[in-house]
Amino acid sequence: MPLYARTYTIDEAIKTALLNNQQQKISAQDQIVAEAKYKQALSANYPMLDLTLVANRKDQSFIDKTNYNFDISPLSFLFPPGTPTSLPVKYTHTVMGRDTQTAKIEALYALYIGGKVTALQKEAKAGVEYAKESSKLSHDKIIYNVKKYYAAVILSQKTQKLMQDTVDRMQATYELTEAFYKGKSIKIKKTDYLRAKMTLLNMKSILISLNNATQLAKSALSFEMGLGDSTPIDIKENSYKTYKLGNSLKDYYQKLYIYNHMIKQTNIGLEAMDAKIDEAKSGYFPKVALYANASSLHNNKDGGIINSQNNDSWNIGVAITYNIFNGGLTTAQEQTARAEKLKLKSQQAYLKSGLEFKAKKAFLNAKTAQNQVKIMREATKVK
Repeated sequence: MPLYARTYTIDEAIKTALLNNQQQKISAQDQIVAEAKYKQALSANYPMLDLTLVANRKDQSFIDKTNYNFDISPLSFLFPPGTPTSLPVKYTHTVMGRDTQTAKIEALYALYIGGKVTALQKEAKAGVEYAKESSKLSHDKIIYNVKKYYAAVILSQKTQKLMQDTVDRMQATYELTEAFYKGKSIKIKKTDYLRAKMTLLNMKSILISLNNATQLAKSALSFEMGLGDSTPIDIKENSYKTYKLGNSLKDYYQKLYIYNHMIKQTNIGLEAMDAKIDEAKSGYFPKVALYANASSLHNNKDGGIINSQNNDSWNIGVAITYNIFNGGLTTAQEQTARAEKLKLKSQQAYLKSGLEFKAKKAFLNAKTAQNQVKIMREATKVK
């Protein structure tokens, strides 16, 4: 554990948080995952090409065995008397040996599948954009939290210092009251002495609470910066700048609609739902694919089924698939996608209302805080 706490300016604290905060790392990984899924969707633009190599050994060779009598009685007039009326036919032939090697290459290319590929690619691309906005949201949230905790440390330290000065002054007042009371001063009553003592004890209790608040604020700041709680930190108060608010709340509403990442995410979500609808509608259309393959077979038996005439072969063709009936599945999928889009639109409207309320609340709270700071500064000037 370091002996001395490192002092961070507000800019250094933000930079450290953006580098170490785990949420930022999670968002970066989410973006990588989304981009990988988009590449998967793009792969549908290319044909599928598979190569298969098989070496096979059977328990025994494939044998063609023949054992029967060929009737020649209709031709008996051609033979001398006493010739048998049937001719036995017996032979054993190995059609295919035990060992076979196969090499096969197959190609499949979807010529048309009702726009499903395009829809899937739009969905995947929307996923990438959504992940980017999530990363930006995490980025801004980290900056906001660092500033919030940094300001909390400043406030708690200043309040603690002010309370310490007050306790010191009250300590002097208490000691003077105690001296007069124990000196039998008729002007200091026991109730005055006890009141001064209770006031001092209450102030000391508040001072302890303020000290704990300072430590908690520093711990929160350290956590947001991605530092261990065992790493002591300090702040540089004059590095924190406050910004003056404009007078019009309407200006902030306009910025809210343009820059807010959650609103952008819902817009991206609506684009993805349009693609989801197109994906569902693709079930109404036929699917056309081009296929081709070539193969080469070799057997340890030279001849039989696998011979020089049919060792190598190829074929090419077009396959068309059209779903005639699937129990209303395609219609249900389209209805589901449309319902989800309407739901997302409602969520977006609700989100905008909520963000407007939060913006108004934050604006009014900031205005109130600025006025309170102004009043407190004027109060501290009073002697």
